[in-house]
Amino acid sequence: MASNADFVQYIADQCSGAGTIVTKKMFGDYGIYCDGKIFGLICDDRLYVKPTEAGQALLKTIDLQPPYEGAKPYFYIADVDDRDYLSALVRETCRALPEPKPKKRSHKENTPLTEQTARIEQMERCLDRASQAVTRLTAALHEYAEAQDDLRQLSDYYGSDAWKQDFAADAAGRLPQGLKRGVLSEDAVWNLLEDVRDLKELLTTI
Repeated sequence: MASNADFVQYIADQCSGAGTIVTKKMFGDYGIYCDGKIFGLICDDRLYVKPTEAGQALLKTIDLQPPYEGAKPYFYIADVDDRDYLSALVRETCRALPEPKPKKRSHKENTPLTEQTARIEQMERCLDRASQAVTRLTAALHEYAEAQDDLRQLSDYYGSDAWKQDFAADAAGRLPQGLKRGVLSEDAVWNLLEDVRDLKELLTTI
């Protein structure tokens, strides 16, 4: 579930006593910045702040949670209605966080227009390819996440006593002739589970 824009603005307003607050959309949720430094995330209408010792000393309740599956733990901030509290927490957290690295300027001044045009066109092609790839991958990962329960059931079933009984019944010709029985082949489920393992290894290398 993506965060509500009104909630995001409310959080930004509540933190504004710490400095200039900016929110940036990231994959349906938001990163939240103070004076150019990212200090937290807003995910599913919940505020998460990067953990620091200075911030922890101000917390009313210490509740470390990942903002999303696979993320590092952040401080989950349940009390977002206390403006002074939030501003102080953000201020001290940002003081403790390292300064953002300055962006490197790699282009040369007075570059001929034709070279600039070629570079921009090349970057546009990169942007188009990358955007399309991310869109397709995002859709595929959502579909893959929804298939996890099916994969767990298949993994538990394959090679179990129930599978062996079903396999024996098929071999003896006791199952209906028109019944789809790919799960009883010795390769279909095995190959699928191997593909899943290969996919997980690939994702860790990207």
